[in-house]
Amino acid sequence: MTKKQALIIMGMDNNYTKEALKSKYHSLMLLTHPDAANDHSYPYEASDVNVAYEYLLTHIGEKTSPKAKNTSHKSSTIKWNAPINDNAYASRDIYHNVEDEDGNIIGKATIDNGKYMWIEDEDFSSFLSSIYACSKSIISMHDEAHDQNHSDDMVLLAKLTYLLIQQFVNTSMILNKLTKTTNNNIYEVDAMLEITNPYIRLTDGATIYPSRISEHRLYVKSGTGKEVGYISFKDDKLYYGIIPIFERRACQVKMQVANATCKYLNRKKYVDVNMMIKLLEEDRTSVIESINDKIDRLLNNAR
Repeated sequence: MTKKQALIIMGMDNNYTKEALKSKYHSLMLLTHPDAANDHSYPYEASDVNVAYEYLLTHIGEKTSPKAKNTSHKSSTIKWNAPINDNAYASRDIYHNVEDEDGNIIGKATIDNGKYMWIEDEDFSSFLSSIYACSKSIISMHDEAHDQNHSDDMVLLAKLTYLLIQQFVNTSMILNKLTKTTNNNIYEVDAMLEITNPYIRLTDGATIYPSRISEHRLYVKSGTGKEVGYISFKDDKLYYGIIPIFERRACQVKMQVANATCKYLNRKKYVDVNMMIKLLEEDRTSVIESINDKIDRLLNNAR
């Protein structure tokens, strides 16, 4: 992109100030952002505005290039480069964080829409926001088709969001990036055991066992059979990658207390745990279709 092209997209002349640029950017984002309007008359999309804004922020005071061509049609949308899950329940937006010259995030722009899997190039918090927005859209369309209103049903929204995340997260990829892998394709995961039973004493190296899964939490018990607490992770990506495979009984696991000295995080007491996970073979298409069925049942049973 040249400076002249950026000025055309933003609708500004070369004598702009930083303050005027920011003001124009915010007004254009309100006009072009998909969350603001499904259709608009501006000849450029939010993704184009975002690129032009970032360019002009870093080229204040420079002369424009005479070679830039003035185009009045909508420019092509930036395409996201990620694997596609054709069987996913719905498409989702891909968000890009918009930063000012100081690196502060001042907004998000939608750069593409599709059934894209999550990859490392996509900020994970933006991915979760994308799935959340997709869930709200699905509920809204279902409500419209059935003359219902679940816009305030946060439980339904949370359940739908959790199911959708599983369709766009590749567990193997997450484990390969965030854990150690042995020669036998066993993943070593650093986890935490949130203590809910303070009367059980644990020792270094003690083996703990899966007890039950409730509300997407993996509860564990000691060698005596008494429940101790539940497993958590410092990285949300591990949570969304690992807990669903336990729910589907798609893994084998061995867990040992790495350090029995209790620590505190967000007023909760925990000990460090070493998990050894081996994934079992799954038919990914069947898993996704099963999730689609669960989503349909969830929506149809909503009251």
